[in-house]
Amino acid sequence: MIITNLKLSSMILFSFLLISCGGGGGSSSSNFTFVEVNARELYSGQVSQATLTKDNGMEFVEAVLNNYTIDLGGSTNLSGRPTNTNVNNNIQAREVSETIPCDFGGSIDANGDLNEQTLLGILNLDINQCNNDGISTLTGMISMKINGFDVQSEAITSSVISMNNLMLQFQGETQSVSGTETYDLERPVETTVSNTIRLNTDGKQSLTENLTLKETFGGAFFEGNGNEISGKIYLEDHGYVQISTTELLEDNLGIPSLGEILVVGANQSKLIITAISGFNNVFRVRLDSEGDGIYEAFSTITSFNSIPLTFEDNLPPVIEASSNNDPLNVSSVYNIDANNLIDGNDFYLSFYGTDPEFNVVTLEASLISKPSGSITTLNLHPLSFSFPDSYFITPDLAGEYIIEVLATDGDGVSAIRNYTINASFN
Repeated sequence: MIITNLKLSSMILFSFLLISCGGGGGSSSSNFTFVEVNARELYSGQVSQATLTKDNGMEFVEAVLNNYTIDLGGSTNLSGRPTNTNVNNNIQAREVSETIPCDFGGSIDANGDLNEQTLLGILNLDINQCNNDGISTLTGMISMKINGFDVQSEAITSSVISMNNLMLQFQGETQSVSGTETYDLERPVETTVSNTIRLNTDGKQSLTENLTLKETFGGAFFEGNGNEISGKIYLEDHGYVQISTTELLEDNLGIPSLGEILVVGANQSKLIITAISGFNNVFRVRLDSEGDGIYEAFSTITSFNSIPLTFEDNLPPVIEASSNNDPLNVSSVYNIDANNLIDGNDFYLSFYGTDPEFNVVTLEASLISKPSGSITTLNLHPLSFSFPDSYFITPDLAGEYIIEVLATDGDGVSAIRNYTINASFN
């Protein structure tokens, strides 16, 4: 799996600017235009909203995590730029044409017009097997329009990047990207919006439509910090899903370490992706394919580079009970002599729910059947704050009393167990 930063070309942009600020000839006219690639027009896959299922759910999970990043790049300091910040408004844009070697092989042919002091303008980059990080290679065309640059902090504040068949190679896998990304920095929020099409290693297309990544910097002690992802992702064989952030995401090297992402498909089918293990990059994925609020299947991701493609059934909770008369009774039937109970005429039952997936379980109990003519009710234990899910019943007639217990886990999966009390008066 190629983990691709949405700000694919920020590294290239900064490398170029470091060099382009020195040297080059002048020109009083511009022959360069920004070439925008429309990813939506290139996409030929399914366009309807997808119903999320056990069969396609993990494909969408992989697409979401593949597109997540908080490295928006624009605030990177250009330490090699000249420190003279006096802007002469009479200086015209200068035409640049340079070849830039990449750190670990390959090169970038850069042509365009940049204002020599504001660094605003247009750049067209022809990237040839450029390896600037030692592990990945880029080849293809990028057109850049730099709309904002903070001279004081030496940071890009607004830009649009258009990619035309940009090939990314990483650990033997190849992926091509076309489309646009916009970047805006308005402290405390950095925003990247992606409209790109990708041809993945398996030959399948995926499309991002207004996929927005926001990084927010809060106040003291990181209060208010967090990242958000929203927008649409299309997969060729399935269609699109809508993405939003339900709990702010914290980041560990470009991968969510805490927080929660909601993925919504057709008919309110849903996936919830929860980062649950800090810096260990462990995720729990829950699937509600029916749109009924019950997450009937789940999967656990323990390695970001090896996402499972299957779900496990979310098993229902297990219900158990004990009574004041017979605490060791593991059956669902209690035969009692109502004249010979430990606590006077009251028969106490305590119910317990455990979940195979270790979710929190809530219990509800109700008296669903009693002898004809009986007026007895099921009542909470008088010390319910100390004995939760404990009840008592006072049989008033001989016969059968049935208590129904409903246990529901945190994913909405439930189980029902009935307990029968056969009361006699001997």
